[in-house]
Amino acid sequence: MLLEEGQFYMQHAFNNGRMPSAILIAGNLQGDAARLATVVLQIAFCRDEKRPCGVCQHCQRVKNQTAFDIFWVAPEKKSRQIGISQIRHNIILPVSQTSMEGGWKAGVVQQADCMTNEASNAFLKTLEEPPPLTFFILLTDSPEKLLPTIISRCQRLDITDSQ
Repeated sequence: MLLEEGQFYMQHAFNNGRMPSAILIAGNLQGDAARLATVVLQIAFCRDEKRPCGVCQHCQRVKNQTAFDIFWVAPEKKSRQIGISQIRHNIILPVSQTSMEGGWKAGVVQQADCMTNEASNAFLKTLEEPPPLTFFILLTDSPEKLLPTIISRCQRLDITDSQ
């Protein structure tokens, strides 16, 4: 699937009230997979009639990873892993609290395949019963390394970089 197809698919899902609670975006983490994650977040957090506008403060905060209700986690530099404490403190705890802006909340797991087994299992419980108005984006270039139970709870989008 190309970036434009993924964007159309997610725009349609959002507009029809069918936003998945978990989205697995598999592809180039420096390319269109990462761009699709940004667009999906902008679709949910933009306040413009024509979402995503790409220029409002909400879209800019998403792009700069400074949006109040989006929580990010990535592998720690030394271990190159995402541990259980990162998942608990940076994703599970913040999404279980009230939204700061009164709308959606999102958790983004960059390089999701780097989660330890303990982190994956802790995260799985939240994926099974996500809080209201909350969704998760898992980004990976190696989806085969994820637990099958995590994959089964996600809407999977395999993104091929456009040439």
